[in-house]
Amino acid sequence: MSEQVVGKSVPRVDARAKVTGEAKYPGDFSMPGMLHAKILFAGRPHARILSIDTSEAEKLPG
Repeated sequence: MSEQVVGKSVPRVDARAKVTGEAKYPGDFSMPGMLHAKILFAGRPHARILSIDTSEAEKLPG
């Protein structure tokens, strides 16, 4: 397989949808009861996390 692709141009079948804005990305979808997550970066590099308040998350089912 790799010898058939390496060094050759591969057509981008999704290019038109991306350029025209028709492409769908994960952020475009919504479902009832869907939860969201956020990545939070430390304000201080190499800092030690002493505690995390998980009380709101613990109230959710599952």
